[in-house]
Amino acid sequence: MDKIMMAQNKHPIMMNVFLPFLTVECERVKNHIGASTGWTRLKFKEKNLIVSGGIVGGVEYLDTIQYGKNLGNGYNNYVNPFALFDILTIEGKRFFVDYYKSDIEELIEKSQKKLAFITHQKDMQERVVNELTVYFDSMREI
Repeated sequence: MDKIMMAQNKHPIMMNVFLPFLTVECERVKNHIGASTGWTRLKFKEKNLIVSGGIVGGVEYLDTIQYGKNLGNGYNNYVNPFALFDILTIEGKRFFVDYYKSDIEELIEKSQKKLAFITHQKDMQERVVNELTVYFDSMREI
């Protein structure tokens, strides 16, 4: 599985695992750019959702998800599965929370380290302000 990569993802999700998590019906699009080279596309018109996949070794994998009101603009409506929570089953929500667990934990850890650094910087600046204030106040008395 490490040799398969979809959209920079070394562990892609098989489409037959992903699709049952959706609470909306899909329509497979036959005529689209890439159809002849193993790329797939599914549309969910009532929810402004397009799910694209790719076939590798005879297996269809999830590639990209487009969701939202700007579906006509292919440059700004790509989303991760968390944007789909309003149309995912409970099992789908659990799957993606688990699937991204280490990524989420890493983001939390990085944010905590940044916060600790910023807090330290803030404390240092407050000490500088206090020292300068005391110094300046003492100079006024001269």
